[in-house]
Amino acid sequence: MKKISFTVKGGKTITLVRLTGSGKSILFNLLKRFINPSKGSIKINGQNISNVILKSLQENIAIIL
Repeated sequence: MKKISFTVKGGKTITLVRLTGSGKSILFNLLKRFINPSKGSIKINGQNISNVILKSLQENIAIIL
């Protein structure tokens, strides 16, 4: 996956729509910490998600297929 950056305001919902194989599932797995990034970091509200309690993080991010 190439470098990606986006901002979502609290309480808002976003939609990711791309072709099959473009990395949507990888992005979701990174956000839920099912896998860890090999480079860089993921921040929510300025806080690195590696420092967030895993259960709290996973309860607040959802995917709709």
